[in-house]
Amino acid sequence: MNISGVLVYAQADKADTVSQMLSEFDGVEVHASEQGKLIVTIEDENTGALADRVIQFQDLPNILSVAVVYHHDEANDDELIDPVTIPSCDCNEFNPLEAP
Repeated sequence: MNISGVLVYAQADKADTVSQMLSEFDGVEVHASEQGKLIVTIEDENTGALADRVIQFQDLPNILSVAVVYHHDEANDDELIDPVTIPSCDCNEFNPLEAP
């Protein structure tokens, strides 16, 4: 499952209409709207669906811009990332211009 947070800027006087249009898309929910700024989530199984939705949103009337502000892919929850260990050193000892 992919979950994305999207900020949609609409013409302020058309925000209710835009909110209704966005809510008609499968997996799309409008959580808040104020002065033409809409907070929207998109949930879908397909990784490529986010890009498709953003393009669809941008083509709708009265939408000024669409910005993805968050994306989470639950399929990657099982992947563990090894922490990076940075060895301690006196950084003044290293001069990159003198490196071999």
